[in-house]
Amino acid sequence: AALALLVAMLGVLTKLYLIIPPALVVLAGAVLRWLYPATGSLMERSEDKVVKASGLPLLVTGPRSIAWWGMRCFLIVLGVATATLIFCYFYLRLFSPLWPQEGAAMPEFARSGTALVLLTIAAIAGTLACRHGNTFALRLNLGAGAAALVLLILERRELPFSAQATAYGSLFHTLIVALIGYVVLATAFTGVVAFQKSREVAQVMPLPLQLNAMLWRFTAGAGVILFLTLYLSPYLL
Repeated sequence: AALALLVAMLGVLTKLYLIIPPALVVLAGAVLRWLYPATGSLMERSEDKVVKASGLPLLVTGPRSIAWWGMRCFLIVLGVATATLIFCYFYLRLFSPLWPQEGAAMPEFARSGTALVLLTIAAIAGTLACRHGNTFALRLNLGAGAAALVLLILERRELPFSAQATAYGSLFHTLIVALIGYVVLATAFTGVVAFQKSREVAQVMPLPLQLNAMLWRFTAGAGVILFLTLYLSPYLL
């Protein structure tokens, strides 16, 4: 997991963006594998006399889990980074007499709006899967997230301006790529959870489902904020 994170960061620093999605997928898989203890060893430990006498749980979830707090801190870091980029966007807007800069085409929000709806559906489905261990909800979460990812990639490829043309174009592309990265990470995480048969896992260890729901709520929230910033604010401000 640490090596995959290092590769992703190097991809950002060296502008080798193609290596970032595979690194994030490996990172998500490594974290999920770490979160899934062997069911056999869990059953053996649950029968241990010391464990029974102590009355302490073998597995903890929610705020009692280190992984839960780790995910929270990770999302806070992503949130601060995204907020910084959004601040730069509006700071640039404040001192630009023409917006978008150099007469760039106004953003159209048909495709991005559809992606936002799909991200919202994915977040709701992930929350339902967490609360009820529902396999269908988890599959809906995965399908909606994957569809949103495809739409966002197409949206970036077909933008009518490049990232090198203006500072506006650079920030626009950067924020879209950031959102794509969040969706890639969340979709990969959900894929691993779904592969491990979510209903059975939820009965043994609901923590992965909790982290999945948390990650998707953040991703959908980031999608809403970026949609308002990039696609609606040029028409309103």
